[in-house]
Amino acid sequence: MSAERVVSKISRDEKWYARYVAEMKNKIDLMFAEERGRKEGIQQGIQEGIQQGIQEGMLEVARKMKAAGRPLSEIEEFTGLSKEQIKEQ
Repeated sequence: MSAERVVSKISRDEKWYARYVAEMKNKIDLMFAEERGRKEGIQQGIQEGIQQGIQEGMLEVARKMKAAGRPLSEIEEFTGLSKEQIKEQ
């Protein structure tokens, strides 16, 4: 094999290796990004669920206070709900 052919083959091998390493890095980056996205999505879902639970709890308290004849201003103060939300109960 001539020196020129050896250098050419080495050059091709280096280019192939560089492309291969870049592709693998991109795949790994994508895997980590997907995992991070899943974790963030789960965390966001948990937070939304907690907020929804709190809201439903306050609506239940408002219904009970309203049934007990408590003034609207007091229900509003204790639950943090708006007058419109309380009137809907």
